[in-house]
Amino acid sequence: MKDSNRRARLAPVVVVLAAGAITTLALVVVGVFTSQEASRPTSTEQANLHTVVIPVEGMSCVACAARIKKSLTSIAGVGDVEVSLAERNAHVRFDPSRVAPERLVTAINGLGYQAGTPVEAR
Repeated sequence: MKDSNRRARLAPVVVVLAAGAITTLALVVVGVFTSQEASRPTSTEQANLHTVVIPVEGMSCVACAARIKKSLTSIAGVGDVEVSLAERNAHVRFDPSRVAPERLVTAINGLGYQAGTPVEAR
């Protein structure tokens, strides 16, 4: 009898904890999308975006490429980022009035990878 009483008392706690975790997760996900969208250039700024290709050494897996992409995407003025593990480079569209290519290189190097000289893409 004691065991069934204990389960009855714990059940509401589990439900409350699960609901709290879901609410927290929803807030985190909404916050992530909101912060990423806020740093993206608007459609009027899209015409002013430049694209550079930055060689990257030291990537060994898909997680490395994802880490670089996340870091570059978080920089204000960066539009789109594509990181290729196979080609060992990052294609970055950015607004040159808001961020310099050197800042992109610094971000990659700060993660422990070796970024080469950015080359204007055609």
